[in-house]
Amino acid sequence: MKSVNLPSKPKEWDGDWRLVDYDPFTDISEWYLYNNDNTVTIRKVQHNVDKLLSHNAEQFNNQLGDRWGDGKIVAKIPQNVFEELGLDDAFANKDQAYIAKVLNDSDNARLRTFKGNI
Repeated sequence: MKSVNLPSKPKEWDGDWRLVDYDPFTDISEWYLYNNDNTVTIRKVQHNVDKLLSHNAEQFNNQLGDRWGDGKIVAKIPQNVFEELGLDDAFANKDQAYIAKVLNDSDNARLRTFKGNI
């Protein structure tokens, strides 16, 4: 979790936690916790990755035989997994070798939406 400074407590808070974002496709919600020192703690909650992994498998199967090209989506990864795999830092540092290594790893195959090596 990380904390950021807020100028004042928003009016629409319900208790200490506030839902600030929800994506029904990935079933990921993002919550803010208002702290007494005028900071906000950001916490992301992953509810159900099964929907995303099923969609990935469907996309993977639908694109079998398609050719590579610019703009192809090769993976859909939940934010918490993206961070745990170190892909956030790799993208920030443009470390293409590490990104390819992670996405080509058979342990991460369920994240892929397009066949082939990156």
